[in-house]
Amino acid sequence: MAGAARRRAAALLLCLLPLAAALAPPARANDVAGDWRCVRTDTRGTVHQCVMRLSVDSENRIEGRIEWTLLRSPNLDDRAKLGLAGTERIRGRVTGPESLFFEGYAEDDPEGVVALDKYPMQLSPGGEWMFGRTESGGTWTAQFYATRE
Repeated sequence: MAGAARRRAAALLLCLLPLAAALAPPARANDVAGDWRCVRTDTRGTVHQCVMRLSVDSENRIEGRIEWTLLRSPNLDDRAKLGLAGTERIRGRVTGPESLFFEGYAEDDPEGVVALDKYPMQLSPGGEWMFGRTESGGTWTAQFYATRE
C-alpha cells in the first residue's frame, strides 16, 4: 500500500511540475545558492534524506556539501546503518538558466552510507525546487528531488 501511495504522489508531482514552471518567475544562476532539503531514491528501494548547501561564484561554479542520512535499504547489510549520516562534497556548474550539474568529489563518511554520484539537475523557473536522475553506478535510475529549506 505504501508503494502505491508513493507512486501516486510521484505521479501527482510530475503532473504539477509544468503548472508550477508556467506560474513561477524565471530563475537566475545564483538562485541555486543556499540550503536545500532533498530526497534520493533508487529502483532497488534505497531511500536517503539529505540537507544540501550550495554556493555559486560569479563564473557560475558550484561548490557545496550534501549531508546524507540513510532511511531505507533493501540490503540486509545496510540495516545497521539506517539513520546514520555521511557527507558528500560536491562541485559543478550552472549550465543554463534552469539547469545545473554537480558531482561528488570527496566524502566524510565513517559509516559507509555515502556513494559519490553525478547530478544533472533541472531547476524550476522560480528556483524553488530541482530534480533529476543521478548516475547511481552507471544505471541513471536514482531520482533526486530538492526543495528550498
